[in-house]
Amino acid sequence: MSETILPTIVNRTNDSDNTVTVLLGFSKYLCRGFARNNIQMTGNWYLENIPSQTSEISAYISAHNPKFVNFVGTSKSCTGAFIFANGLASRFPKTVFRVFAFSAYTRLDRGYYEQTGKIGELPESLIKTWETAEGLALTERYKDAIDLVQQIPNIKAYLIFPSRSRGTEPDAAKRMSHLDNVALIPLRVRVHSVIFPFWKTLTPDAKVETFEGLKPTTLKPEVYKYFHAMQTDAWYRFSLYTLIFETPRFRQEMKRFNEQYSRSLTNG
Repeated sequence: MSETILPTIVNRTNDSDNTVTVLLGFSKYLCRGFARNNIQMTGNWYLENIPSQTSEISAYISAHNPKFVNFVGTSKSCTGAFIFANGLASRFPKTVFRVFAFSAYTRLDRGYYEQTGKIGELPESLIKTWETAEGLALTERYKDAIDLVQQIPNIKAYLIFPSRSRGTEPDAAKRMSHLDNVALIPLRVRVHSVIFPFWKTLTPDAKVETFEGLKPTTLKPEVYKYFHAMQTDAWYRFSLYTLIFETPRFRQEMKRFNEQYSRSLTNG
């Protein structure tokens, strides 16, 4: 198993900021231009170079002592968020590690997907990981996000997922709902990549990468309609910043928006 890991980029924008946000992209940097203190990393499933990448984050925490470390991942890069939070939480017990996982895969092991009959819905990159002994060992070691976050008091996880998807995302999120330190944030769409409307303003003809590695495509009308209503909501600004830095209110407003949107479809 091999992949190219791009260099880690540290952007410290404000010495008085007691947070740092680790932006985890799979094959490219995620959310360039993020305005708060941030660390940008790449790593696909983040199963290679875990010790060195964990050390890089650890060095930043030791040097700057942030109160909150936020991990943002989408799809398979959520794996890195769970792994890093787990590896660092005991090392820095006074720091709160918060995972914001968009369309996460919360199981990595082949046996789970064979038993549930969902291998056909998985990305090719995960299936290829199982083709080597090293890959099998790593996916077995880090197979379950529940094991990585449960009963660790200074880890909080928020799973943002497409609740109407026919794929693995709803089940992957709901299987963690019994944990006290995990909160689910469902979105009324089917599209896999749900991070982009919180970062970029959408237009009807905009093309987005709806699944990792696929050619960007135009969103289906019902998906665009939902995200457009969210982005033009009169009462609240739904963005990556409000999700991370106003999390309690964001969750309340997202619940309110979903209820209002559902009523509008019924009344319309």
